[in-house]
Amino acid sequence: MMYYMMLPPAALVCVVLQTTLADMLSRGAVRLEVSLVIALYAGFHLGMIRGAALVVVFGFVMDTLTGTVPCFYTFFYILVFLVARMVSFKVYGEGAIMIMSAAFLCALGQAVVIVALSRWTAGVPLSFDGMDVTVYNAVLLALTTPLFFALFKKIEVSAHGESSR
Repeated sequence: MMYYMMLPPAALVCVVLQTTLADMLSRGAVRLEVSLVIALYAGFHLGMIRGAALVVVFGFVMDTLTGTVPCFYTFFYILVFLVARMVSFKVYGEGAIMIMSAAFLCALGQAVVIVALSRWTAGVPLSFDGMDVTVYNAVLLALTTPLFFALFKKIEVSAHGESSR
């Protein structure tokens, strides 16, 4: 029960830190999306109820604080969670290459969908000027994802004494 009560404050702290640190360190050019890595981790390692609660809360906090298309992050994180969950039953999800490729594809997919939705909902002209930054962010996220997975595993084990699957 304590897990579910700690989710909203933890999500708020994580999202505020990820956006604040990205803005302070790189003036918004580089964005390390830890909440996306958390959604992937939940799909690969957590049970259905715990993982679903985690991604819904993180998605809601991201939607509330970023101001993109309403419910985008919640829907996208649920989708990432479900796909990662399905893939984890068929493929060994502990390998670094698997984790890195999933993070890379999710980061690129998220950027493409945000650009497409911005074009569709707000009439923002479609531009490929920031594509190099998007690919750089996706590569950076993919390279750091195994480190985040190891950190999340240590946090999970220290908090619960064992894995949550």
